[in-house]
Amino acid sequence: MTTLFLKTLHQSATDFLGAPPSDGCVIAAPSSFKAPQREALRAAAEAAGFKVLQIIDESAAVLVGYRAGLPEARAERGLEPEGGEKVDKVVAVVDVGETGVEVEVVAVRNGEYVHLGGGRDETVGGRELNKVVSRKRRPIC
Repeated sequence: MTTLFLKTLHQSATDFLGAPPSDGCVIAAPSSFKAPQREALRAAAEAAGFKVLQIIDESAAVLVGYRAGLPEARAERGLEPEGGEKVDKVVAVVDVGETGVEVEVVAVRNGEYVHLGGGRDETVGGRELNKVVSRKRRPIC
């Protein structure tokens, strides 16, 4: 099923570009995917015609999106930090979903995104945070 979906995606990319994508692709996979699931995803993508350069975690994909765009556009959106960015850094990405919170730690080293670790708590999520925020608070004074 995944290969069929990716073949359709490959064809759409080919139609849009006017030629098959040849430089390769980076695929974002859920952080919960283990090595066998990642390899199955890679195999499906390659069977669909993609050259897979890297499979990154969703948390790393967030960082790719943050860094995307031209410097002028990034500056307009307030995304360009003062003094430029370091090449290497470690970033914590917090994903607050409706029913859970996930924290992932990602290293950016020489332009590659490496997942260092993380965790998920499915007992606390957006629903619980909404309840806490929406409660009326008593004044402190």
